[in-house]
Amino acid sequence: MASSMLSVREALDLLVPQFSPLGAEHLALPEATDRVLAHAVTVQTDLPSFDHSAMDGYALARASADASVTLTVSAEIKAGDRPQPLAAGTVARIFTGAPLPPGADTVVIQEDTARDGSEVTLHSLPELGANVRGRASEYRAGAPLFAAGTLLGPSEIGLLATQGYAQVDVVRKPRVAILATGNELRTLQAAPAPFTIVDSNTYALSAALTRAGCIPVPLGIAGDDLSVIQSHVARGLACDALITVGGVSVGDYDLVSDALRAAAVRVEFHKVAIKPGKPLLFGVYDQGAHHVPVIGLPGNPVSALVVFEIFVRPGLLRMQGVRDVFPQAIDVKLANDYRRKPGRTEFVRAQLKYESGEWVAHIHSQQGSGSMSSLTAGSALVIAPQQRGKLEAGETLKAIVPTLPRRSDPAFAD
Repeated sequence: MASSMLSVREALDLLVPQFSPLGAEHLALPEATDRVLAHAVTVQTDLPSFDHSAMDGYALARASADASVTLTVSAEIKAGDRPQPLAAGTVARIFTGAPLPPGADTVVIQEDTARDGSEVTLHSLPELGANVRGRASEYRAGAPLFAAGTLLGPSEIGLLATQGYAQVDVVRKPRVAILATGNELRTLQAAPAPFTIVDSNTYALSAALTRAGCIPVPLGIAGDDLSVIQSHVARGLACDALITVGGVSVGDYDLVSDALRAAAVRVEFHKVAIKPGKPLLFGVYDQGAHHVPVIGLPGNPVSALVVFEIFVRPGLLRMQGVRDVFPQAIDVKLANDYRRKPGRTEFVRAQLKYESGEWVAHIHSQQGSGSMSSLTAGSALVIAPQQRGKLEAGETLKAIVPTLPRRSDPAFAD
């Protein structure tokens, strides 16, 4: 019964902390894109490192000028020039990015001036310091730059370059083994045979792992033979984490839990009050310093990917040192009714559309755990509360959008 199973929140609280952050590796800066910083870094030099103009215009000493005054242009300064001190009572023609000459403190944009030969008339005069990017106005040397756990995107990489970081320490990518089980499976390269299906889960999960910053290690297909599954499991336990797919239900040929226990994997829980994905199994293999989380996913493709998103991705992000690992949920209005049997938290596949100033969830007509169309056509997982039955068009529920920034707590599961 559902009441004897763990809730989504209870399962997350048990599972995610078992994914321990990995060690660091030293990479050249260009290779660190989309990696997670292992150690905090500080500002090495003031940014900007000198006062410079934010606009094309004329640099002057604000106190020495008035609007409508005509002044002599005594210098021209381009980006990269080394300026001389500004002569008293004059202005310097200056371009964006060029250093401010000593004696100047303000830039009048060229649109507010009229140039005539070596003289310029100021139509208006901005406030002191206008159009100047001051030294250390963004960062001061010695201040924190990025904390450990920062995901290094293009802007972070650019900032590290400005600070002279040619190499950085990032958390090592987890190597995650994938073991597909079932006599009905065949590889993509194998010739079609009656009553067999392509092992699509290995491909889908490999893509999900790559997107999550991991290195997928496909182990191949193990048929419904306990000794064969045990052999594959032994290889998978050499990685940082092991994902098995299929064989975790209660049928006569669901042998994965037996194989894991035989390999000294400590099973923490088996079954969660979730739909799809109820047969989820989670265990831990501890051998000395080698700590391997093991996740047994259901074999249905939708179940496997939904459970990966809700449970596995947060753990793998934590393994990489990411601080905010959990998906966040937004409010959405249902476009259509949805009838369901209460008792499990359900993640209902839906297409989100922005209509009349709010997000509207159009629930996909195919919600079966084998219906991949509900994921390819869907952009969100609407959360149907465990004890709710019929969901009605027009009501507001929470929905997970995998592409949104993540957060530090699993509030979506409350």
